[in-house]
Amino acid sequence: MDSSSSVWLGAPLEKLPTPALTLDQATVRRNAECMRERCRALGLRLRPHVKTHKTLLRRAGVPCPQASIGSTPSCSHPVPEMAQLTELHPGNYLFYDLQQTLLGSCHPEEVAIRVLTRVIGHYPHRNQLLVDCGWAALSLHGRHQAPVGCAAIEGHPQLRLVGLTQEHGQVEAIDGRLDFERFPLGSILALIPFHACATAAMHPVYYVHAGGKVVELWHPVRGW
Repeated sequence: MDSSSSVWLGAPLEKLPTPALTLDQATVRRNAECMRERCRALGLRLRPHVKTHKTLLRRAGVPCPQASIGSTPSCSHPVPEMAQLTELHPGNYLFYDLQQTLLGSCHPEEVAIRVLTRVIGHYPHRNQLLVDCGWAALSLHGRHQAPVGCAAIEGHPQLRLVGLTQEHGQVEAIDGRLDFERFPLGSILALIPFHACATAAMHPVYYVHAGGKVVELWHPVRGW
């Protein structure tokens, strides 16, 4: 199946082949405009998604006509002193993620990225669900850094992703027994990844959606 085909334009999210990386169009646009407004208020250029850093040498008396900083946490909460710079170059602010939420860079509703996964197995003897998203669609970043591990399960705080193989994930109830009837085979769970950059690198196409349907297909540029 060619998941990058335009056949998916207009498709409901629940029909997408999983695992599927989805982006909420309105949230992405709002995040982009918020960062542009922060830069306008400081009189700075915005140079997004550039991961290199320049060294500030002005205090040492070295001429430095171009002075910039990156990092989404810093740029998400600018201070007046940043007006002395010439540009900001954050990289994660369009999507945000669980890590940025925990750092205080954003609110949960500002996270645009999700990985959709389907329930493909019930294991009552292990009190687990099996889903079709493994580390090859999510990454292992955050495995030992966040209370929920590599991803949070949207709308289901009682569930936790407890294990990942290359192509599958294991989901358990944090407390008590799983109600398997609430999660029939084929039902979809939305994962909020710990690190959007690592997760996005795993996918050949991003399904941008509005009103519950795919409205754009974004294809990432590969290479260094």
